[in-house]
Amino acid sequence: MGYEVLDKLCPILRTKTTWIPLYLILAYSLWKNYRSDYWKIILTIAVLVSFCDIFCAQFLKNLFQRIRPCHLMEFSGWLRDFSLCSNTFSFPSCHALNHAALASFVSYYLPARYKWLLFAWVLIIGFSQMYVGVHYPSDILGGMIIGLLISLAARRLVKTWY
Repeated sequence: MGYEVLDKLCPILRTKTTWIPLYLILAYSLWKNYRSDYWKIILTIAVLVSFCDIFCAQFLKNLFQRIRPCHLMEFSGWLRDFSLCSNTFSFPSCHALNHAALASFVSYYLPARYKWLLFAWVLIIGFSQMYVGVHYPSDILGGMIIGLLISLAARRLVKTWY
């Protein structure tokens, strides 16, 4: 199973540095449209993503302790690159959680036409995580839901700040 194009593309798509151009475009768009609150928004995003990553990696993964699919023998025939498999637990996907929180939070400040692009971005990252065998679909879905909920809470807090 698998496709040669996806075998090469998915490891790249799941890498955070691949998305630096998107991060820069988002930062520019926020600066262009919210100059007076720009640094508050950027600071909030930094705190939000940092909180999400720490909460996911240090608390949730240790709470659920779900083994990654790439560590299970029944999936070994499907995987092409075992180097992508980390020694941390699987649930939830911190990539999905972080990016869903970021996309949800930033989408609040962007025109509606960009919200679908951010949603597609989160789905691409989630699919790539599953394709390379480091997460189950429920890891991705759980991470996205938790990230969305944290983002909604952050938005409520931020409304009182600015």
